[in-house]
Amino acid sequence: MGTFHKAFVSGENIETVKLTIGKYYNIINEEIDDSEQEWRFGDRGSDTIVLSSEFNYNWVAITFYTSTFYFHDELLRRISRDLETEILLGFYQSTSGEGRLARFVNGSLELSINQSYVKLRDEEMHILMHNWGVTAELKTEFSIPEFKERFVEIDRDTIYKFYKKFGLEWDGLNRDVEEYHHLEIKY
Repeated sequence: MGTFHKAFVSGENIETVKLTIGKYYNIINEEIDDSEQEWRFGDRGSDTIVLSSEFNYNWVAITFYTSTFYFHDELLRRISRDLETEILLGFYQSTSGEGRLARFVNGSLELSINQSYVKLRDEEMHILMHNWGVTAELKTEFSIPEFKERFVEIDRDTIYKFYKKFGLEWDGLNRDVEEYHHLEIKY
């Protein structure tokens, strides 16, 4: 169980993404390690954002440790605008079953699919709560129902299927050393 909250920035390098994040968030410290540690700055009352190229050298992974769907949307929108690029976001909280897929392109939110856990009347269920930019092809491929209908499709496998749909796959390269840039963030 746990939370998966990762965005990928196309065609950029870690330093460029870090500098762009620094325009909008106060980065007070950076530590580089060979493993990802989401708790790294928690004892200081700070948030941690981790940058890496562990999945594909042509995409920078941004791992967030806040467990909310939309908290970093404006940051991602601005990064995609400033760098004139595409960002793919996947979110899944296994305990609640909530999930989200999103795509930002050149400063615009092009696609957002949100699966939420709700209680309607006396019934508890997961439903589709957001379907911005969904095409007929995506509806079929990802089994997306009508707005506010039952929807329990988003999980880690679906997130990686979504990434692949938009051109992001593991590059298959063996990395002798993996670097994780831990950014300490104060809001």
